Amino acid sequence: KKIKIDEYSSRYEVLAALKDNSKKYHKKNIIKNCNKDLLQDDEEIFSEALLNDIKNFLFFGDKIKSNENVILNAIKVMKERSAYNEGLKNENNVKFLYSHFAAEIANSYKIARVILEVDHTYYQYLPERFKNDTRFVKQYLKSQFISIEYLNGRLQNDKKIISAAIDKWENLENNEKRQFLHPFHFLDEENKKNIEYIKSYLKEMKVSCYTNEYQETITNSIKEIKKDRNIVKE
Repeated sequence: KKIKIDEYSSRYEVLAALKDNSKKYHKKNIIKNCNKDLLQDDEEIFSEALLNDIKNFLFFGDKIKSNENVILNAIKVMKERSAYNEGLKNENNVKFLYSHFAAEIANSYKIARVILEVDHTYYQYLPERFKNDTRFVKQYLKSQFISIEYLNGRLQNDKKIISAAIDKWENLENNEKRQFLHPFHFLDEENKKNIEYIKSYLKEMKVSCYTNEYQETITNSIKEIKKDRNIVKE
C-alpha cells in the first residue's frame, strides 16, 4: 500500500515522497496535503517540489517566493535535473513561473541568465525590461545567439545588436539555422538596404527559412546590391 502524505507527515517523509522513484508514495498532492509550516522557508523542499510539479510553486509562502537566492538555486537545480520536456525543458513551465513570479524575481538578471542557458527562445517570456535593455542584450550576444524578433523595435534596429546577432546566427549549425529566421527578416526597411546585412542574408539563404514573402524585400534592395560588386559575385 502506498504511503500518503498529510499534515502530520514529517519533513523527512515529505522529502522522501518528493524524491521517490519507487512508487512507494502517492505522488499526487504531496505539497498540497503536507504541513504548511514546511512551505515557508525550506529550500530543499522548495526545489524538489518544483521538480515534482511546477504548479507546487503556488502553495509556498511569500517569504520563500520573494527570495531571489532561493529561487535562483531552485532554478539551477531544475536546469541540471530536468529530463526531456520536464522542468525547464518544458516551455509551459517557464511561462507559468514568469506569470507567477513577484516583480522583483521576474526582473532578476541572474535568474534570466540561467533560464536562457536552457533555451534562448525563452527570451520571449521574459518581462519587457529585458527586451528593452541594450546592455543586457549586447552582453548576451557576446556568447549566445538570440533571435532579435524577441526584442523591441529600437533594439531590433540597433546596428551593433544587428551585427552581433548576424555573427551569432552565421555560427549556428545548419539544423539550428533552419529553426530561426535570419536576423535580416526583422529589420526595418532602412536597415534592409545595408550592404553587409544583405550580403549575409543572400549567402545564407539556402539554409535560412526563406519564403516568397521576403522576395519583395530582396527586390527592393537590388539597387543597393548593384552598388557593391562583391555581393553580385557572391
